[in-house]
Amino acid sequence: MPQPGGSYGSALALGSADVTLLALTNAQRTLANGGLFTPAALPGRPAQRSTLSQAAAAAVFLVTDILADNTARARVVGLNSLLATRGFAAMKTGTSKNRRDN
Repeated sequence: MPQPGGSYGSALALGSADVTLLALTNAQRTLANGGLFTPAALPGRPAQRSTLSQAAAAAVFLVTDILADNTARARVVGLNSLLATRGFAAMKTGTSKNRRDN
């Protein structure tokens, strides 16, 4: 994020901060890895193998459980959406203006 987290206020929780695709990818990877951060490997760049604990297991569980709730997503994407999975899958719909990336 270009500004410190506190400068965005409570709207930060709604996705109001501009983040790069790489930063978003790394955040999703951290959730998928149970709170362990490993940077995404980019083509043409050496892979970094360092692992950092970034989030408590309880926090990761709560966030992934919320993101895996098909019923909660139904209001935005419908019940028969490709995002309505049968297995456990934590995903986030777009929060851009006019829902252009849903």
